[in-house]
Amino acid sequence: MTAMDQCPAGVCSPADMDAWPYATAATITTPTSPVSSAGTATPLMEGTVSLLPLPHLDAAIAGGVPGVKLPAADRPAEAPAAETTHEQRHLDPAHAPSPSASSRRTSPVPESAALVPASADAIAAVNPTTRLSSRREGGVLSYLSRLVRRIASLGRIGFYTGAFGGLLAALNVMQASGLLLYRAWHRPTVAAINSKALAACWGYIQHMMESRNRAPVTFSGDVLEIPYNTQRVMPWNQTPDHPEPPSAYVIANHVFFCDFTLEHTVAVRRNMLGHCRYFAKESHGYWPLFGWLIRMAGFVLLKRDWDLDQRYILSRVQEWQRERQPIWMVAYPEGTRMTAEKFRKAQQFSRDRGLPVFQHLLCPRTKGFVAIMKMLRTPDSHFKYLLDFTVAARHLPTGGFNTVFPTGFDLLGRRRLDRIWQFHVHVDKFDLCGLPDDEAGLEQWLMDRWVAKDQRLAKWYAQWPTVENGGAYEIPYDTPAEVLRTMTTPVPPAQIEEVE
Repeated sequence: MTAMDQCPAGVCSPADMDAWPYATAATITTPTSPVSSAGTATPLMEGTVSLLPLPHLDAAIAGGVPGVKLPAADRPAEAPAAETTHEQRHLDPAHAPSPSASSRRTSPVPESAALVPASADAIAAVNPTTRLSSRREGGVLSYLSRLVRRIASLGRIGFYTGAFGGLLAALNVMQASGLLLYRAWHRPTVAAINSKALAACWGYIQHMMESRNRAPVTFSGDVLEIPYNTQRVMPWNQTPDHPEPPSAYVIANHVFFCDFTLEHTVAVRRNMLGHCRYFAKESHGYWPLFGWLIRMAGFVLLKRDWDLDQRYILSRVQEWQRERQPIWMVAYPEGTRMTAEKFRKAQQFSRDRGLPVFQHLLCPRTKGFVAIMKMLRTPDSHFKYLLDFTVAARHLPTGGFNTVFPTGFDLLGRRRLDRIWQFHVHVDKFDLCGLPDDEAGLEQWLMDRWVAKDQRLAKWYAQWPTVENGGAYEIPYDTPAEVLRTMTTPVPPAQIEEVE
């Protein structure tokens, strides 16, 4: 038995490579998993390398092995691409059909695909974690270089995550002290302390994401039409010369766990960052440090039981209105983040009930939206606006649209996010008094907004909005407050720099 026969699905150990140090003359372009004989991807384990065994060579010629690009002269003519559904192209990267068994058996092997020694660079491209033999040219240096970069990356992430944990611990102490000292006799002071704590927490994340790690965020819509908050946070610093901070009900599509940072890109530029309060799952309130922070800050933590949640939401809204607390109350009408399974269920739900079938969104839940709107429409309510956010993320290495997202560790510790992701935020601003009064009208209004949002995302999927094509504008993160305060219309970055 040859060494290659001992390598199932084309996965060989370094020892096996010494006995069979050959691959085909195909060019390995991206690190991918090997393909099994059934035409499905198999996981790539650390300490292994992926070669192209002979049984899969003709499949590669037919274009069936991802990550393998043959010379132009040996590539077969491409058939017209069949139309795919959104579910396939948007959420399921494995939708492409694998080559048939007959094509794998009968496809001829071109002469240019003769066996040649595989280079170390080609092997490393397939699996960057490969432990290369010292006998290969540059193997030790390449391995050490990757090891050093990996350790540096983990160290950087660990440092900034640890700093964030220390910040949360300090903020928990500050919040607890405020509860003990002021809650009994001056609740507005407690609310202001919580807003200060949230501003520090959110501000740290936004600074790491936008300033230090250079996450590129562009905007469109009514971002600069939102009134800028000029009022101080602590009650004893507030003056009647400045207007009351503009409280708003914020709705948005929910695409990944950390997409609250995209809402915050607008809040920080309107000086409302510390006043953002979210509807979240009750389990989030039990997380160490962060969960305690949001629980003491007055987040609406839901039990997913409408009878209980409705009373809790009403009590929280009444407290905000009674004390005139400046609030951006953020809710996700979809109720959850999008996944492939949830997307399929949402589409089937819409078909069964004759509702619009969305291609980039989940169907919104109207019951909670209508109930909250009724709570906000009281004579003494200080909620004046409804802000409809549409957010999207584009993964540059794969071109994925709302499919590959950064984690919290990426936002805090990964350098040069601008090389990996692009983000876009669109905002539509509405006066609450201008929305329908009846329940049916509010339900239809929300559904119409989601139809418009889905159409907007479809346009972004076809052509990502940029400043160059006129679909977006920029507001640099470090724009001075004096400049932000005077903005009422989109200003190109060049004009912002001139004002500075």
